[in-house]
Amino acid sequence: MGIMTISLDDEIENNLRQAAAKKYGHRKGALKAFISEAALSYIKNQEAHKAREDEIAAEAIALM
Repeated sequence: MGIMTISLDDEIENNLRQAAAKKYGHRKGALKAFISEAALSYIKNQEAHKAREDEIAAEAIALM
């Protein structure tokens, strides 16, 4: 497991903490779980977007 230290604007930090508490409660590890889930979701979304772009490019080439 890696450790990352980041700086966020106060408003973003507060919003993250509130969202994590809403989803996971005020238990230990709630923020870690929330950020991990969000990061994985973002990565999967980007991979799906890239795959779709590649598919569209291949279709365009096939039509030439």
